Amino acid sequence: MTDRTPQSAGLGHVITVATDEGPRELDIYTKEGFWALADLFTRAGWHHRLPYEVTWLGVPIIQIPEDVLAMQELLWRVRPDVVVECGVAHGGALVLYASILDLVGKGRVIGIDVEIRKYNRLAIESHPMSKRITLVEGSSVDEEVSIAAIKRRVAAASSRSTECQCTPE
Repeated sequence: MTDRTPQSAGLGHVITVATDEGPRELDIYTKEGFWALADLFTRAGWHHRLPYEVTWLGVPIIQIPEDVLAMQELLWRVRPDVVVECGVAHGGALVLYASILDLVGKGRVIGIDVEIRKYNRLAIESHPMSKRITLVEGSSVDEEVSIAAIKRRVAAASSRSTECQCTPE
């Protein structure tokens, strides 16, 4: 059987990091080494724009894959009635949350953004998960988009049918 350890591939288990006191070696199998390596991986991923390559059910999500996994697990365990996402971008996170809530069998997603571009709105509204998504165009710090206003929208949406509630505000 072939040895497939990192060392057999020519990779060591020690990384050198810069500190205020100068270079320092860390074993990646220690807790401190793991977190240093995880931080480097995250930074390198963003530097190479990895989050811009990730999609969820065909919609760009702009999240690192680890965050996608963490969110699906959180939604599956908590099973919330409502998820509010401030910042819509392409809508991938909205579709992610809506698809998990669909599997759970309940819940809505409200996406708030200062500007929801026409192409992104059309993509979200035409997606099969749109039945669980409400789009709100406005600032998340505006009184009209306050928590009280969102609660009113959720109450109104839950009293209507399950047809798409993707409405411009």
